[in-house]
Amino acid sequence: MPFARDDSRVCVFSVVFKYLILSSLDRICLMIAACNSCRSAMRQVEVSLKSCVCLCTLPYVVWPFIQSIALQNGCVTGEESALYLVYEKYTWSTRNMSRLASRFGFHRVLSPSRASVQAAQRVDNTASVLHPTESLIRVDKLVLDSTSARHLQETSSDYKIAAEKVLEIVSTRGKMHNPYTDSGGVLLGTVSEYIGDESSLTPGDRVVPLASLTCIPLELNEVHSMHGEVLNVQGTGVMFGSSPVAVVPDDIEDAVAVLSLDISSLVPQVERIMTIQEKLGTPIRSVYIQGCGKSGLAAMSTIRRMEESGMLKSKSTILASDVHSEALTTAAISHYADLTAQVDSQDSLATLQMLSSNQFGDGVDLVLATHNQADCETSAILAARERGNVIFFSMATVFSQANLGTDIAGKDVTCQFGVGLASQQDAAMFRLLREDRVLHDHFEALANDLRVCLGT
Repeated sequence: MPFARDDSRVCVFSVVFKYLILSSLDRICLMIAACNSCRSAMRQVEVSLKSCVCLCTLPYVVWPFIQSIALQNGCVTGEESALYLVYEKYTWSTRNMSRLASRFGFHRVLSPSRASVQAAQRVDNTASVLHPTESLIRVDKLVLDSTSARHLQETSSDYKIAAEKVLEIVSTRGKMHNPYTDSGGVLLGTVSEYIGDESSLTPGDRVVPLASLTCIPLELNEVHSMHGEVLNVQGTGVMFGSSPVAVVPDDIEDAVAVLSLDISSLVPQVERIMTIQEKLGTPIRSVYIQGCGKSGLAAMSTIRRMEESGMLKSKSTILASDVHSEALTTAAISHYADLTAQVDSQDSLATLQMLSSNQFGDGVDLVLATHNQADCETSAILAARERGNVIFFSMATVFSQANLGTDIAGKDVTCQFGVGLASQQDAAMFRLLREDRVLHDHFEALANDLRVCLGT
C-alpha cells in the first residue's frame, strides 16, 4: 500500500521516535535524583546516554530509507512529516555548531575540554589545515609581549637559554603562552595556505595577526636568534575565521609594522577616552604616563596628533615617568612630554612625592599605566584625581590589586583595562606612523637595532 499524505504509519513512527528520545532523557534525570548508589547511578546514566546517542543518529540511517519509499510510491517528499523536521533541525544545528566552534578554534583544544584556545593548557599545533575556516602562516618572527620578555630575561643568563624556554613552552602547550605571565605577543609571517571563505587573505601576503600568541596554535621548528622581545624563528602558525589579521602595507617595513602592531590597540582606546571626555564637557587637561616604552610613546603621539588636528580644543600637559633614566632621554620623549621623572611605579610613596613636586598633588585627569612590571596598580590609582580615569595597558596588571587600590586611595576612580583588540587598530597605527615622523623614526631605530642584533 503506498504512503498517503496522512499515512498513519508515518505519524506513529514520528510519535514513537519522539517518545523514545524524551523517555531516555527523563531516565537520566530520574536516575541521578533517585539512586542511592553513585556507582549504580553512573552506570545507568551511561546506559541511557548511549541509548540517546544511538537515537540521535537514527535519523541519518532511517530517514533516507523512508524518503526513498515515499518517492517511489509517488507521494509527497515527506518534508511535511514530523520525522523530516526532526532530521532537518538536528543536522542543521550540528553543521552550524561545528562551523561556529571551529571558527573560534575549539576543535584545536586538547585540554581542558570545552576551554577556548586562549584559556587552554594545550592545543593541537598540527601544521596543516584541519578545518575550512583555517589558514596557515609561515612564521619568521615572534615579538613577545613586554611582560613575558622581561620574565624570560630575568630568569635566563643568555638568549640561548631564553630561546630554549620559548621552544619548551611551545612544545608543551602548542602555542607561545608563558605560564608564568599568562601572556604571549604577536608574530610576523607569510600566508602559506588559505582555503576559507571569510577573509581576503591570499597566499604570499605578509601579515601580522592582531590576536595574541596565546590564541594561535604554533609549531616552532627552530629559533635562530633572540634579542630583547624579538625572536627570529622558523615555524607555522594557525589562524581561525575569527582571528583578526593585519596585512603589512607596502610603505611600512615589516619590522616597524610588527613592533608597532604589538601595542596598536592602545591607539584607538586613547582616542576614545579623549574624545568622550571632550564631548562630556570634562576635557582631559593632564595626563600621567607610567612607562616610556612603545605603548607609552604611542599614547603620547596619539594625544599630540589629536591636538594638532583640532579634535581636542585644548592642549594637555603630559607627565611621563620610567624606572630607567635612558628611556627619558630619547628624542621622542623630548618631543611629546612636558615633564619627565625617573621613578619606580612600584613605589607608591615616591610616585606621590613626584606628582606633588610637579604641581599634581591632587592627581591628574588620566593615568596610562604602560609599565611591564608587577605591583604598580596602587601608584597608578593614587596618581589619578577624584573621578579621574586610569587605563591599565600592561599584562602585569592584576585585577584584584587594581580593584582594591581604589580602597587604599579612597577615591572614586574609573579604571579601564586596555584590551588587546580594538576596531581598526592596524589602520589607526599605520596612520599614526605616516603622520608622525618622530614616532616612525623611533620605531625605525628599534627595527635597525634588531637587524644588527639578529643579523638580518
